[in-house]
Amino acid sequence: MQARLLSHKTLFRYFLAVLTGTVLSISSTSGQVNTYTFTPVGGTFTPLTGATPVPVLQEDDALSPAIPIGFPFTYDATVFTQLQASSNGFITFNTANLEAGQSNNLTTASPCVRCLLPSGTI
Repeated sequence: MQARLLSHKTLFRYFLAVLTGTVLSISSTSGQVNTYTFTPVGGTFTPLTGATPVPVLQEDDALSPAIPIGFPFTYDATVFTQLQASSNGFITFNTANLEAGQSNNLTTASPCVRCLLPSGTI
């Protein structure tokens, strides 16, 4: 019993030493923002040619009309040929969507809304 108790104490000390080392190494290497440097780079803006302009996206909380993708895109056994873009930074294949203020409740969302999550995530 004495040897078994000793091995548990030794294991606990080893675990504590590893945990302490990990915490110290993480705290000393994370967030070194003061070492970042920024260098401005000059250049000339070249607008895209042949792109689909979507001026409505220059507004806040805006949702574009349906935009053709240009090819059939299959996701989750559904073929999509259009998408909608939001000025809030997301795209959706739900082109029946009429409002830009989307919820992010992924547990009740349709497969179209949670397109970027792998199957079985929720």
